[in-house]
Amino acid sequence: MEAVAVHSPTKHIEAVAHQVPPSGHIHDDDGRGLFSWMLSDTERAHMCKLLNLDETTFSTRTGFVFSREREVCTGCGKYSGIDDLIDTALKMRVHSAEFIVDSVLTGKPSPLAHSIDCSSCGKKHEGTFFWPPVW
Repeated sequence: MEAVAVHSPTKHIEAVAHQVPPSGHIHDDDGRGLFSWMLSDTERAHMCKLLNLDETTFSTRTGFVFSREREVCTGCGKYSGIDDLIDTALKMRVHSAEFIVDSVLTGKPSPLAHSIDCSSCGKKHEGTFFWPPVW
């Protein structure tokens, strides 16, 4: 992917140009509308970098079910992703890296809603996101 320069009055941010990630609208047994967030190679690599892991660590993980659609960051245009959730959790010290890795690898969801910041430019996304249990 090509790097794109994003300018703001206070800082210069190097952001990665992102394609629209594959996703879909699904329903669980209770009829709730949920969304599948499929992982792109870029997002998977960024997750591994944030957690200081080998890039193959999450190679079998294809995606997640989330409570809402991905959002486009109003600061840099990056689509919200698991990498944003990981970056925010680590910066806020909400979860340890070990807990996050275990959750991603085992598919252990968290029904607790979190606000998240864009991992590219730091701008807060609107509303909250959560990874609901679907069983």
